[in-house]
Amino acid sequence: YALGVINVAGKQLDKAEEYFTEALTLKADDVATLRGLAKVARLKGNLEKALSHLVQARRLAPNSRAVLYEFGATTLQMGLVLDALPVFERLHRDYPRELAYLYGLAAAYWTRGEVVETARLMNTYVALDPDSPSGWYLLGAALLRQERYPQAQKALQQSLNLKADSDTEYLLGVSFEKVGNRVAATEIFRKIVKSRPDHAAAHAALGTAYREANDYAQARVELERAVELDANDLRANYQLGLVYAKLGEKEAAQKMFDRAEELRKSQHQQERIILKLIDEPQLQRQ
Repeated sequence: YALGVINVAGKQLDKAEEYFTEALTLKADDVATLRGLAKVARLKGNLEKALSHLVQARRLAPNSRAVLYEFGATTLQMGLVLDALPVFERLHRDYPRELAYLYGLAAAYWTRGEVVETARLMNTYVALDPDSPSGWYLLGAALLRQERYPQAQKALQQSLNLKADSDTEYLLGVSFEKVGNRVAATEIFRKIVKSRPDHAAAHAALGTAYREANDYAQARVELERAVELDANDLRANYQLGLVYAKLGEKEAAQKMFDRAEELRKSQHQQERIILKLIDEPQLQRQ
């Protein structure tokens, strides 16, 4: 087990998995080892495997705070909000001043679309930890969804004052876009695509700004890049259709409109947001 922990710290994940697996053969009901295997699986991107280990750990230690938190965080990452929410509700009820549990609960409410409750919880969070960039970020996102744009801008700017982050900058740009300040929004989106050329949503937003300014050639470049990076971005597909139509490419335009309509019917689009869950506690034996 100890060698597994050392290899996790050194990012030698295959070795860590070997050691944890060997430890589990010696003691099949060891909760700490199951948590170790779950952590390795999460770091490898295999959330289903991580969850299977945590389900087993939860059966063995149903009241373990560490197991409950890791179970909640993993199910939330998987979009299983109905599994995550009661876990974070329980943890927050039992430990109301534990910031990781408060943030997890707010993130679960956000995922379920309950932005008013998200904002309420995050106001409490930043009052307890005013130096948390992720706290101000999620608060700003919730305020943005409520169309409380000045308050959202203040929260997002506070997050950026604490830590530079392209996703936070993107939401700030969206907030300026919503209030009609195209100059400020466009400048932010330009900055993002320069520093993060793989940021699909920023390319889509910048392309939209160029289209609205009748700069169809530049709009085409940005929107085609956005669709290349994220083929499921409804806004990018629709806006690219508008650009193709203006350029007289009717067949290409109709193709993009059809794709946008498919996306509209199949999914509920929200502004892009990355949930920045606080890292779980360090691996430790129960």
